[in-house]
Amino acid sequence: VTTSAVRRSSYNSKASKPDKAIDDAKAQSTTQQKAPLLPPKPQQQQSRSSGASVKSEITARKKKKTSNLAAINGKLSQSLSNIRTSDLPPQEFYTIEQLRDAARLPNTCNLLTRELYLSPQEFQQHFHMTQEEFQKQPKWKRDKAKRSLGLF
Repeated sequence: VTTSAVRRSSYNSKASKPDKAIDDAKAQSTTQQKAPLLPPKPQQQQSRSSGASVKSEITARKKKKTSNLAAINGKLSQSLSNIRTSDLPPQEFYTIEQLRDAARLPNTCNLLTRELYLSPQEFQQHFHMTQEEFQKQPKWKRDKAKRSLGLF
């Protein structure tokens, strides 16, 4: 055994007892003097007794959001159906040449549905189908037919 090892062991054994007592005293004094870092929680948050009430509150909020979305979807689908049914057949008819020139049409004409202002005979002549058959087609087919006639 070397002398340095003896010195270390004797130093550690002598100093360990007083240092431990000092460390314990410091630890006790710091725990007693520490002030809380965070302010106390508001009364409302402390009143919750269990996680069950939090879960029920969350499910209630989800149900409310779902019902609100359902109401919005209902109103939206109703307004869309109103738009589709509000396109009543026009009272007056125009020729295809008049319908191609949008600047000369009266303001009462809907430019997106110019084909409805054709008489049934003229519509059949140009589109080769009735207006009911035309409305049953997909939008892209209707738009393509209107483009070919210059009504889009």
